[in-house]
Amino acid sequence: MRHSLLVNCALVSVSLAGVASALPAEVTATALNVRTGPGTRYAVFTTIARGTVVDEISRSGNWARVTVNGRNGYVYSRYIRPARSSGGGGTTTTPTNPTTPATTMRVNTGSLNVRSGPGTSYGRVGSLSRGASVSVIGQQGDWRKISYNGGSAWVHGAYLTTGSVANNTTTKEVGASSLNVRSGPGTRYRKIGALTAGTRVNVSDTSGSWSRISYGSGVGWVHSSYLVSPGSGGSTGNRPRSRAGFVQLPTSGYGFYGYYAASKRWGKPAMVYGIERAARRFKDNNPGAPRLGVGDISLMNGGDIAGHASHELGVDADFRPIRNDRQEGRTTIFQSTYSRTLTQKAIDLLVSEMSVTMIFFNDTRVRHTQRWPNHDNHFHVRIRR
Repeated sequence: MRHSLLVNCALVSVSLAGVASALPAEVTATALNVRTGPGTRYAVFTTIARGTVVDEISRSGNWARVTVNGRNGYVYSRYIRPARSSGGGGTTTTPTNPTTPATTMRVNTGSLNVRSGPGTSYGRVGSLSRGASVSVIGQQGDWRKISYNGGSAWVHGAYLTTGSVANNTTTKEVGASSLNVRSGPGTRYRKIGALTAGTRVNVSDTSGSWSRISYGSGVGWVHSSYLVSPGSGGSTGNRPRSRAGFVQLPTSGYGFYGYYAASKRWGKPAMVYGIERAARRFKDNNPGAPRLGVGDISLMNGGDIAGHASHELGVDADFRPIRNDRQEGRTTIFQSTYSRTLTQKAIDLLVSEMSVTMIFFNDTRVRHTQRWPNHDNHFHVRIRR
């Protein structure tokens, strides 16, 4: 019994000592991560600014266990120090929530990612448009901590300025029959709409080969190569049309080449411009691959093409399978030079850019296709009339 009481007393003594050892500590880093455990492998659950005072409970190696807003966590001990005393009887009087004087700055780029922490490894929580005013409340390296949606977040400081932001808006015209509008500057961003030939847009910024435009009540992104000066008449959307309303696919272009007579590469604008858009994306995504080989589409005003009974309405086109040796030439699905992977990528892009109703191709492992006689050395794409 005596031994039990001594053990209990010892336990009480240890517990009281643990409480008594909690001391105020001040953060010395610009922004200090608080983690769920003593090591970088543990998750960050909050970040605290320079000058913040926390209760240090204990230490484990280079890590200190602290209390932040009623929750226990761990910080790297190198970035905290004993809180400064007021000098009167040893009582610490450091403010519990000191704040860095806020600086108002403006966004100086078309679309600035807002992240949950000071680095690209942190998740994206939103974006800011050119000219947006932000309140900067902290800094870590090249990153700035800002007030955001009732809390705080981080942006890269290179895209902020204390000066005025020029209005670089210009008016352009859509030069393709149908131009996809995306949520960001690249094909990896989702499609949010489309614009028809001749539509005028206000371009507020560029990112690489993409243009940021006003779209609906917000903004969107389009590929700059399909925008032209208003009334220039030099766009792909203003090519001469035949009596049947067809336009001609050039002998070659960015990402594609024609392997049959130019007189047979006429088609509906949706077909021709869709091929060009898909070919451009294919080349951008696969710079080392051969270009997309395009065969017969239709005659200038439609009608019968010998050996191609279906190529009469400008909605059918033949394509070569993509080779795996960077060569632009003929191959079949049975040859070692055939690349199923690259052919699949090309077909996926054609499907995404046009209203495809069917594809004849005899490699049954390629999506979107169905078998048809004599389609081992090419695939046949048909779009909606």
